[in-house]
Amino acid sequence: MIVKRVVMILLGILLLLGPVAAYYANPSGGTLFLPSDSTKTWIIADVGQQNVIKLVAYNNTPGFAGPVKNAQVSFTLDNPLLGSINPRSTATDNGGEALCTFTVNGTHPTSGTATITAEIISTDGGSATYLTILPYIQRIDHNVPYKASFSYSNEGTVESVIPVNISIFDRWDNQVDDKRDGPGFHNITLHVNGPSPPNDCGFTNYGLVHDKKFNLDLNGEVSVSITPATKPGLHYILMDPMGSIPDQMKMFNTVATGVPFSMTQFFSPDSYPPPATVLADGTSKFNFYYTLYDKYGNPTRNQSVWINTTVPGEETLRKSLENGQVWSTYGPKSFTGQFTIYATPRGKPFIATIESSPVLQYHSHRHRSISEPTEYAKS
Repeated sequence: MIVKRVVMILLGILLLLGPVAAYYANPSGGTLFLPSDSTKTWIIADVGQQNVIKLVAYNNTPGFAGPVKNAQVSFTLDNPLLGSINPRSTATDNGGEALCTFTVNGTHPTSGTATITAEIISTDGGSATYLTILPYIQRIDHNVPYKASFSYSNEGTVESVIPVNISIFDRWDNQVDDKRDGPGFHNITLHVNGPSPPNDCGFTNYGLVHDKKFNLDLNGEVSVSITPATKPGLHYILMDPMGSIPDQMKMFNTVATGVPFSMTQFFSPDSYPPPATVLADGTSKFNFYYTLYDKYGNPTRNQSVWINTTVPGEETLRKSLENGQVWSTYGPKSFTGQFTIYATPRGKPFIATIESSPVLQYHSHRHRSISEPTEYAKS
């Protein structure tokens, strides 16, 4: 009689434990998939870098809380270019835990975001099967800055704007971006200088300052604009050391191509008092040139000048050279006469009138020649 009572009690206990065991087998909101070291949310793109990720399968339902034991767990990685995981499969221990180690690509460490997925398959010992899927985002940061790449035009013009793009990379060609919060190599210090005086160049959007610290963006780049000096010539872009990158120096040149603001003339032979005179012998001629200047006083190139005379049909269009000069000749002639030559720049500012008009004369006998520059500009 006593034996029967013990058996009945044991059967009753088993019946009571059956539902509880089944409930324990289904992981709930208490299940976690996080780094074993809670402070290690980022790792570095470098050979040997790894992180141990711990899965804790747990049911936290009040009254039925407990670890999910002996559950089969498989781990998968979405992008094998970022690294590898080990093991691929395991089972939870008595505490409901299973470990997985992610190791950075040892051939070519690559920064980025890897998704590690844990699939938990558990049963209640009977016909019920439970599947729980949990992802973990493994963030891989760039390594120490190793090289800088500059993209810009080697030549610009006075009053233009020069866009400059700088990309920073680590030794594995990962871009040094600012995706990771906190201290790091996420800014660069730049300096710009130009012809002096006046050395009035600077960073366009920052009050033309010469020195400025810039933050790298999400692509590991800095894009800035430089306004050149009002005097043409070589400009220097300097970057302070950063990580393993030493001082960097780049150069670009500027030229003056602004619309003419003033003009000087020089012709030979000359004489005083005018008009300048040469012999009408069918051989002698006048040589002259004009120099065009922009509003900063720089000789300006590629500027067109109309040169014509008081004789209908004697007009020509010339362009200024690198030194701002336009060269021309007049003659020779085999008959005497007096002629006026007009030079007028095209595209000149409407606020200024620039014109040069020397009077030349062909005479029957030769006059002494002199060479003296004369400036003609009025506004």
